[in-house]
Amino acid sequence: MGAHRIAVITGDGVGKEVTAAGLAVLDAVQGVSPGLALDVETFPWGSDYYRAHGRMMPEDGLDTSRGFDALYFGAVGDAEVPDHVTLWGLRLAICQGFDQYANVRPARVLAGIDSPLRAARPGDLDLVIVRENSEGEYAGAGGRAHRGFAGEVGGETTAFTRAGCERIMRFAFDLARERPRRRLTLVTKSNAQRHGMVLWDEVFAEIARAGDGARDIARRRAVDRARAGLHRYGVRNSARFAAWRGQDYHHGRAEREEGAGIRRHRLRPGLRPDRHRRSRRRITRTSSGWPPLPGGMNRRRRRPPNGGPCAMKRGTWWSAAVLAWFLLWAPPASAQKDAWERYMTAGAESYEAGEYGAAEVQYGAAVKAAEKAGRAGGDLAISLNNLALVMHRKGNLDAAERLYERSLAVTESALGADHPQVASTLTNLAWVAIDRGDHRQAEELHLRALAIRKAALGPAHPTVAASLTELAAVYTAEEDYAKAEQVLKDAVTIREEALEPDNPNLGESLSKLGAVYSAQGRFDEAEALFERTLTIIENSLGAEHPAMSRVLYRLADVMHRTGRDTEAAEAESRAGAIEAAAGLEPGSLRP
Repeated sequence: MGAHRIAVITGDGVGKEVTAAGLAVLDAVQGVSPGLALDVETFPWGSDYYRAHGRMMPEDGLDTSRGFDALYFGAVGDAEVPDHVTLWGLRLAICQGFDQYANVRPARVLAGIDSPLRAARPGDLDLVIVRENSEGEYAGAGGRAHRGFAGEVGGETTAFTRAGCERIMRFAFDLARERPRRRLTLVTKSNAQRHGMVLWDEVFAEIARAGDGARDIARRRAVDRARAGLHRYGVRNSARFAAWRGQDYHHGRAEREEGAGIRRHRLRPGLRPDRHRRSRRRITRTSSGWPPLPGGMNRRRRRPPNGGPCAMKRGTWWSAAVLAWFLLWAPPASAQKDAWERYMTAGAESYEAGEYGAAEVQYGAAVKAAEKAGRAGGDLAISLNNLALVMHRKGNLDAAERLYERSLAVTESALGADHPQVASTLTNLAWVAIDRGDHRQAEELHLRALAIRKAALGPAHPTVAASLTELAAVYTAEEDYAKAEQVLKDAVTIREEALEPDNPNLGESLSKLGAVYSAQGRFDEAEALFERTLTIIENSLGAEHPAMSRVLYRLADVMHRTGRDTEAAEAESRAGAIEAAAGLEPGSLRP
């Protein structure tokens, strides 16, 4: 896992809102992922920057971004700035500057969220759209002549190269091989675009014939037929589907995706999407004005009247989850997966499935592949860290400690002793020390990690709060409740200022502070914190989330100790029911 630097470009309009929601997701992932540290830096690039400086981003924007592991982009588009300026000045400038040729768009119906698709339930619709991102219409070839005269000419040329077609096709085939159905559909318009798109089709056919099972997963569809395939889910036209599906990651306005997202049509507020037909007549306003919005969304602001998350924000949570997946497990750089990347992906899948023996084998192979490829820096350190995590989970503390120490040496050599990834490895070593019962060493390691994070990320960064919360666990184990209380109060203060009020990580710190109060006999204060934590978990994760059980057991303990046995039994019964619903043994989550 390790440390990752993320550049956040909120952009325009709803982008500022949805990136904030996405960062809350990443912070939650960070809170439950030992060894993961996210260093987030926000850049004010977009239309406001354009109005102030005449550019969408600084001249050295690409150089500034180059040192980050990922760019988290919000949206771009402003009514006062021409669309071609906003797109080519920021989003496409970044894509082409970094040769980000694959536009990957997962689409699925998530459990617990009402879908705008009439007949689609969770599990029915699960596809990934892969689109060329640097050639075709995005090549930027063309120009204008005789401006201002009656004979003014504007020429736009789509451009396809064999090398560009091959790399996006191979990327898509590799992705399809990993998915359960192993099905890849080519969406083409070669009946009308008889040069570039025909080359596109030919390259697809060549790769499909090349072997390695590619022929078995390949099929070809025209744009209109691909679009028609969505009708089975109730999408009589894709405008109704896309109008409320959430914000596209780079456009500031709602857009329609037909089939695989090749053609677009903007929808203006107040116009009925379902009046659109293939004839592309102008959409007409209905006598009733606004179309019905899903989930009781307010028509003017597109937000539920009760202040809950809107569709766009929930869509962004999914986008942030995808980003987190790539940061944790996905191939870190190249679309051409080498041996190291394949082993890391397989190891992550085995670990998540609880198959620790298989994960050990895969991560061990990843370590050897990194050494063989000469990857003496981050890749080798990540491999060692993950292998150590597996050994720790299996109870082999000696092996875990040796691997963490080796990872620490590799990280310090490659990145420096003050890099946040060093802090992550120190934290992992501290947990090994705690399991050994060596609380003094654990405290020293946590304090070193805390100092590195404060220096590198700032004293108010959420990862500093994470370090404080982990340090409190050492003090609590030593029954030094005064120190535990102080560091947990500091953690709560940081998370209250940096996070949303219902962030689960804030609930974690509050719950642990309540446990300290309970151990000190301060039952009223402890109960108040447990009740607040339960509210946070219920609002953020749901009333049936297993995290509720841990807090309910702590609350029940307070009730027992204050002579309220009936209430305590009710809290324990509720905790057990939540565990059973999650497939766990009742009492297994009792602290």
